[in-house]
Amino acid sequence: MKKNDWLILSGALIYSGLFYQQLPGINFLLFTILLNGFALAQDLSLRKSFSWLAAAIGSLVSAAAVFYFGTGLPVFANIVSLVLLAGLTFKPQSSLFIALIQSLFSLLSSLPLLIFSIFEGNPKSLDEAEKPKQSISKILLLITVPLLIAFIFLSIYRAANPLFDQFIQKINFSIFSLGWFYFLLTGLVLMYAFFKQRRVNSLDEADQSTDNLKTLTLEQHQDTEWARILNIKNEVLTGVILFTLLNILLLFVNALDVYYLGILKELPKGITLSQYLHNGTNALIISLVLAIGIILFYFRGYLNFYEKNGWVKMLSYLWILQNLILVGSILYRNSLYIGEYGLTHKRIGVYLYIAICTAGLVTTIIKIAATKSNWFLFRKNTWVLYSTMIISCIIDWDYIITDFNIHNFEKDHTMEIDEHYLADLSHTNLSLLYRYYVVEKKILKSQHLPYNQRGNFDSSSSGFETAPYANESEMSFEIEQKYQAILSESKEVSWPSWCISKQQNLKAVEALIAAEHKP
Repeated sequence: MKKNDWLILSGALIYSGLFYQQLPGINFLLFTILLNGFALAQDLSLRKSFSWLAAAIGSLVSAAAVFYFGTGLPVFANIVSLVLLAGLTFKPQSSLFIALIQSLFSLLSSLPLLIFSIFEGNPKSLDEAEKPKQSISKILLLITVPLLIAFIFLSIYRAANPLFDQFIQKINFSIFSLGWFYFLLTGLVLMYAFFKQRRVNSLDEADQSTDNLKTLTLEQHQDTEWARILNIKNEVLTGVILFTLLNILLLFVNALDVYYLGILKELPKGITLSQYLHNGTNALIISLVLAIGIILFYFRGYLNFYEKNGWVKMLSYLWILQNLILVGSILYRNSLYIGEYGLTHKRIGVYLYIAICTAGLVTTIIKIAATKSNWFLFRKNTWVLYSTMIISCIIDWDYIITDFNIHNFEKDHTMEIDEHYLADLSHTNLSLLYRYYVVEKKILKSQHLPYNQRGNFDSSSSGFETAPYANESEMSFEIEQKYQAILSESKEVSWPSWCISKQQNLKAVEALIAAEHKP
């Protein structure tokens, strides 16, 4: 077998050993280190590629976060990183988005192509670059059929002979079940997709386009379909009219925000803080995306080189600047709402989304000023999105949310908090909640007052949401149940599922229980 075939088989075996019937933990870190090592063993020159190194670092950082926190976001970030790593291992010069698309295509096509290769005996259809004497598909067929038959007879013999069944149980041979066998086949498909990539060549060719716009002449522009519909002078005129109107509209929006939030410090009667945040923020976030899209449409081609484009450029810059002011308004609205109702994942998500939109607006300015292509903007912001995800996964958001809400509630007992939401978060806030509810026997019941009674924003109390409060015994029972569930779950898995944060929280709760029962 070729080196790639050995990497696929050994990777699949290690994958099944680390992940079968296990939870996220140290297994993600070990497997990620393994895949990075395998990729370098396949092609040592990858260490000179910035994109590959960035994806490799992202995969290791996210895997370390899985090992420490064991929560969903690091797991998702690690899976995305490994998919990117597979695409960049095959073609390091790919952009991030194309590497992701190509890897997903390879993954989806691997199983049918692998089956086709087994029955057709045509390794060339799977990998034209390699023609090994004996393809991995044939090796799999030769190995899996005897293994499958052996597992069937193993089950029969265990059912027929209690002594044999007891012997198998003692040597912990039970892992090699039919379920494990299917899991191993899944690992084989995943490893096959990683090391034997299938590519869409047209995507790779389109991906190699330069970040700089190709200089266009008026004659070249006039040959385009769009120029036949609307000549360049009329296109500039529509751009000036459109960006003028949009600037005027946004000026009114921003002026009203500044007047009511910054000067009067109160909202008009009939408008609640909840309406002001939810109805307004969702629409304004969409408007930021549309703003970037409109600018990209106008500055997609010849308009960048047209000598009379000054007014369109100036109005576009002004509109981007006003959108940045709008970003500040959204951030302020979100902070007001957090101060009123506490921190949640969605409210943190608003901050992250705004950060990405801000990066998009800034890179749009660069795109216009430096005459860059739309693809340049897409490439750069894909990296922004990926970097944001990797940075986010190393932060314990569940603990921060719980600590922030409890700490700010304790100041004046006026913050509205959904206690059940906190209890439903991951294990990382377990010890904090256990101390607060079970040991100290407190509850986050608010003495909420509307803004106009606190000398702040004027808003009718009828607009405020009512938090689903529980009584002390109900929350204490819920946290106890959470502790027992996490404890039971940790006992059902072995060392590959070891997670630092989970163990720390369980030990902290055990210490609290021991201290509470101390004579």
